[in-house]
Amino acid sequence: MPRVLDYDFHPPGDLRLFTFQCASVLHFDESTLLGQVDHSGTLLRHYAFADRWFKINVTTDPSSIGATSG
Repeated sequence: MPRVLDYDFHPPGDLRLFTFQCASVLHFDESTLLGQVDHSGTLLRHYAFADRWFKINVTTDPSSIGATSG
C-alpha cells in the first residue's frame, strides 16, 4: 500500500519516522505535508514544511472539532 514517509532528525542521533497511508494525507506538495491519523479516538495532525527546521503536531479529541464555546 502506498505511504508517505516523513523523517524527523533530533540531534545528536535520534531519527523519528512518521508514516502515513495515502488516505491519511490531507495535503502534500513540494513545500508542505499535512497528515492526520486516528489513534484510538485521538486525532494527530502532523504538519511538516520543506523550508522550515520545525514541525507541528496537534493532538485533539475528534468530538471537540467544530465545537464552539458559548
